[in-house]
Amino acid sequence: MGGTTRLNALAYQLRFAQSADAAACAALDRDHSPVFAQTSSYVRLIDGEGCVLLCEQGTRLVGVAAVAKGVDAAELLNLVVEPSMRRQGCAFALLRHACVWARDQERSLILLEIRASNVAARLLYEQSGFRVDGVRARYYLDTRSGLREDAILMSKDLTGELKHDDTDT
Repeated sequence: MGGTTRLNALAYQLRFAQSADAAACAALDRDHSPVFAQTSSYVRLIDGEGCVLLCEQGTRLVGVAAVAKGVDAAELLNLVVEPSMRRQGCAFALLRHACVWARDQERSLILLEIRASNVAARLLYEQSGFRVDGVRARYYLDTRSGLREDAILMSKDLTGELKHDDTDT
C-alpha cells in the first residue's frame, strides 16, 4: 500500500496512519459522522489494537477506515469519507484494504454495523461482499430529534480474500 490510485480522474493515496495522524482522523470523523471517535480511540487502534487506513488527496486527508482486531474477527468501526470525495472510489479502496489487512491478521471474518438510513453505505458494503446478519432494533439515538434508528449488522467472510502481497493500490 502507499501507491497512487486514479479513479474518475482523481488521484489519491492510501496509507496506514501513524500516531501523529490521530487528531486529523478524529477531526474528519467529527466533521462528517453522526457518531464520532475521540483522538485517543484512533491512537489505541494505531498503536496495536487494530489499524487506521487513510485516503489522502495530495496532503489533504479525505477518508479514514478504522478497524479493530478482535480474537476471531476484525470489526470495521468506522469508514468516513469527506462529502466531496464520495462516489469517487475512496471508500471502496479503504474498505478493500481494510479487508486485506484483517486477512493479513489471520481474521476470517470482518464485522460492521450501520444505521438503517445509510443506504449508500449499505450498497457499498453489499457490493463488496458483505451480507446482512441481523438488526439491532432502535439502537441509534438521534440526539437532535430524539428518535431511534435500527442498526443493520453485516459481515464478510475473508477466507477467500487476497493477502496484502497480492493486492495493488
